[in-house]
Amino acid sequence: MINVEKARVDRMLANNEIRTLITAIGCGFAEEWDVSKIRYHKIIIMTDADVDGAHIRTLLLTFFYRKMPELIEKGYVYLAQPPLYKVERKKKIEYVLTDGEMTSRLLFLGLDDMTVKRVNGEVFDNDQARRLLELLAEIDETSKAVERRGLSVKALLDARDANGVVPRYALVRGAGDDAKIEFAMDEAAFKARVAALQQELQTTIDIPTTQVETYHPTDQMEFRWLEMYRASLLRKQMESLKGMGFTVEDYLGESGTVAILEEDGSSQEVKNLPDLLEAVRARGRKGMSIYRFKGLGEMDADELYETTMDPARRHMLRVKLSDAVKADQMFSLLMGDEVEPRRKFIEDNALNVRSLDI
Repeated sequence: MINVEKARVDRMLANNEIRTLITAIGCGFAEEWDVSKIRYHKIIIMTDADVDGAHIRTLLLTFFYRKMPELIEKGYVYLAQPPLYKVERKKKIEYVLTDGEMTSRLLFLGLDDMTVKRVNGEVFDNDQARRLLELLAEIDETSKAVERRGLSVKALLDARDANGVVPRYALVRGAGDDAKIEFAMDEAAFKARVAALQQELQTTIDIPTTQVETYHPTDQMEFRWLEMYRASLLRKQMESLKGMGFTVEDYLGESGTVAILEEDGSSQEVKNLPDLLEAVRARGRKGMSIYRFKGLGEMDADELYETTMDPARRHMLRVKLSDAVKADQMFSLLMGDEVEPRRKFIEDNALNVRSLDI
């Protein structure tokens, strides 16, 4: 499937997938378009549940919106919702649609008949414990994103200022265990430090005016610089943790025992909050087999029918056009030829991402 937002009409019509779609739907194309000739009143986009499937789904939606918008206006276009996980527990099989639903399921099962206490003996009720663990799961996702940049959440938190502000930029010299890292709170401080290094080392480090580039470390690189888009999100998450009575030191395991788990007369001391999350998750996974589908092609015929195609049990979303002007702008922004507006959109909205699959 090609991106019709960028492709010329002749190149688009030379694409086998597009030609097959036009033929199958039966309404013709361009001057020959006649929606009354449609062969199907449910056109279902069925792609994998991961990020690759989302990419293909976006290309298909771009085609329908740009070249056959009447299909969307009439409510003929649907999105299938295949599961991302297959879960087997006590000989019972369930299918889970998203990572978020999977996390919630593990936390729910992990907390069953388990008590979470503070060190002072105060007991969390089920709602309090669930909210705490959901917050810790969000922080865990943030930690993984930071680690993909070659840093650690501990390093960022250790570099926070007196107001709890986490640095936005990092300048890294070297790689691996020998790397030396300097943090800067904002772009002005970061550029000032780089300028000082340029003068000190008599070298040139190019810094783009729109954003600081991100490089993966290699032994050949004398410098690399990172912009931590998650810094402000991490600060907000730590403030939420503080609102629940815990400190950054509790999270990092620098304050001794932070919680006690009790179950069937036994107890377990937890030294940091990530360990609390993992202990509950591990208990939720006990006796459970979890299989993550990488694609619909991994399912056998029965699984595919049961999870995604059976009209009695399938999940589908109807594609609606609630605001044509906004939709037009968004397709042009995200799928068009102009790079700079798309880059700005990504920078402005990076912290809002909740389903990035890397």
